[in-house]
Amino acid sequence: MVKRATNILRSTRRLLALGLPALILAGFVPATLPTPAAAGGNGPFYPSIAVSASDVSPGTGVTVTATTSIDVGPTPYYTQIYDMTTGARIVSCGSGTVCSATTSYQYPHFGRFQAFVGANSFSPPPPNTQGSGSSEADVAWNAIDVTLRGLVVFPSSTQYGVVLTANSAVDVGPTPYYIEIFNITTGAEVGSCGTGTSCSASTILPVGPVYTFQAFVTDLTTTVPTNFRGASLYATTGGGKG
Repeated sequence: MVKRATNILRSTRRLLALGLPALILAGFVPATLPTPAAAGGNGPFYPSIAVSASDVSPGTGVTVTATTSIDVGPTPYYTQIYDMTTGARIVSCGSGTVCSATTSYQYPHFGRFQAFVGANSFSPPPPNTQGSGSSEADVAWNAIDVTLRGLVVFPSSTQYGVVLTANSAVDVGPTPYYIEIFNITTGAEVGSCGTGTSCSASTILPVGPVYTFQAFVTDLTTTVPTNFRGASLYATTGGGKG
């Protein structure tokens, strides 16, 4: 699979040499992994969320902060932050515009944090949610650091190719683990490598939809793992030409 991906990458370079316009990472797959940033939902409270770090070792505390445009104190609602991976609430605030908590995991974990304003609830989304909630802010608690990058080309006007490369901080060859890349949107495995610190694979996507990819160092599996030694942040396409 790595050999096949290498051939596709060489073909990609030949296409680029022929002058295909703006094919490299033109807003479709980031040149670097997306860094979680404050991102707001819709009204009337417009909750946003931010994290103090996005890639840390297990056991490290990360502060997750939700901010609303209106003080929830005079209202019957609460600002609440959940880890959407586990469904657990990490904090609930009944007053003010800022709600914050520090959380950590003692094992490798990929946290997907989201803030909501609504009735007090231990599970997301809370009843009487005011608007859609914030966007996600993601944190990888890694035993092994993993990064993911992508290269985009357009074979035709209706589809395009994505060459994805995952890099691990350790050579997985002497270990029981594999570097694996998944299309998180569809759940499909894109590529798997049992040796080395780098794994490249390719996939063809239709123009239009947005797809999210993630890489792991994990036991060999054909489904998106929930237990792993390391995980990258998401790399997301922009859907190609719309």
